[in-house]
Amino acid sequence: MTNENNKIVQQGKCTRTVHNKHYIDMVVIIFLMFGFGYLPTFLTVTRMGMHMLGIFLGCIYAWTSQKMDWPSLLALIAMSFTGYGTLSEIISSAFGHEVLWIVMFSMLLCYSIDNTGILPIISRKILSIKFARKGPWALAFVFMIAAAITGFLTINALTVILLLWKIFYDVADQLDLKPHDPYPTIVLIMIVIAGTTGSVIAPYTGFVLMSFGILDSVIPGVIVNPLAYSVTVLIINVAIFVALILFFKYILRIKVSFRPIQINDEDLKINSRQKIMLGLIALLIITMMIPNLLPEGNIFRVFFVDKLGSLGIMIGINIVLALITKDKENFTNIAQSFKEGISWGLFLMIATALTISTALASESTGVIEAIVHILNPILEGHSLFWLMTIIVAISVIATNLINDMATLSIITPIAIVFVVNAGGDPAVIVTLLAFTCMLGFFLPAASAMGAITHGNEWLTPKLIYKYESIMIVIIIIVTSLIGVPVANLIFGLL
Repeated sequence: MTNENNKIVQQGKCTRTVHNKHYIDMVVIIFLMFGFGYLPTFLTVTRMGMHMLGIFLGCIYAWTSQKMDWPSLLALIAMSFTGYGTLSEIISSAFGHEVLWIVMFSMLLCYSIDNTGILPIISRKILSIKFARKGPWALAFVFMIAAAITGFLTINALTVILLLWKIFYDVADQLDLKPHDPYPTIVLIMIVIAGTTGSVIAPYTGFVLMSFGILDSVIPGVIVNPLAYSVTVLIINVAIFVALILFFKYILRIKVSFRPIQINDEDLKINSRQKIMLGLIALLIITMMIPNLLPEGNIFRVFFVDKLGSLGIMIGINIVLALITKDKENFTNIAQSFKEGISWGLFLMIATALTISTALASESTGVIEAIVHILNPILEGHSLFWLMTIIVAISVIATNLINDMATLSIITPIAIVFVVNAGGDPAVIVTLLAFTCMLGFFLPAASAMGAITHGNEWLTPKLIYKYESIMIVIIIIVTSLIGVPVANLIFGLL
């Protein structure tokens, strides 16, 4: 049946209800992906760059409109018409990205953990913590600390975020909190931020080492003190967490009904299957953290870091869950987990987001050169403090619009030169950029964290943009007013 405002098609397993806005969205998305590229070029942006920008904008529009599947696939086809590569090459790049598969096997792991029934017990354990029972914002702070600690231990923010989200859903259910309400939205985004910032506290993660490598390539022989780096990033982490809690509690005054529930000892008891699952989670953390602390050439480091890496470990833990049994029942059915534990729309969105962000950063688009052209006059003629503050602000904004690796690669060499010319320590600005460039979560294409945030059914684009905008401003202010002077002080002392 039809009416003026709505068209309904028969809904079955492979169909969905379609509204008139669907057709408007479809026209806008197709125009941006296939028509925007013919607009006049500007600055150093090439014709290919214009096409890529159009595809990027089409993706952002689609994903913001909650369309993750077909626009993601259409974007990959559109890229093949730009001269960037053949469709076969683009598909291989999109679905061959390591981060994409880490997300997938993290989803499988979370599904298996959830099936043991351990998550409601963990959520009740969190709710039984004396500090967490003081109020909703104390609870939010506990989740942020948990995200930062586990992010630091695993050096894998994606797995941490997905797992803590699952735990928070159980907490929200027990507290009668609903999806799309302000408080759950804010806490879920806080978990993303804390898991991400916690994962870069350790000075041996790939992203941090990349920033150190850029410093060495610009000024050979200059070394970042790892202790000074970790202490600085840790202090900035805590300052941001406190600032976020204080802002939402006392300034924005988000209203939330919070009634601590009664928890009995019986509610916290775990069975043998759940104990085994907790042991496997502990094993996962150990295998991701400890080998990184071992010297180069150590057999365990070679096996877990050089050979397996994060992806191999995630695959391995899922295989272990399929192999081991308790009471003649294994801990996961991988085939069933692929059917029920994977959000395929999110999977496609991450694949496309990683591919388009990489394409935008290529030299053939001219986008990076245009950004450099814009940055140079902005950074000239400032004192050291204001120079570092401006660089911090630009890096946070840029990493939320393009992607983390591209932002780090573009801004770091420029920042090092300007800071050295202003009489500053290049190790300080590299430390700050290793932290700020990881904070891309505003747009789906900004990072995998941004993609999973927009793919979360508890969140809407409107709420994501509203509260993440506020959090980005707070992060910039705290990192500038506290991070910059603290970093200079600590590196001066150590």
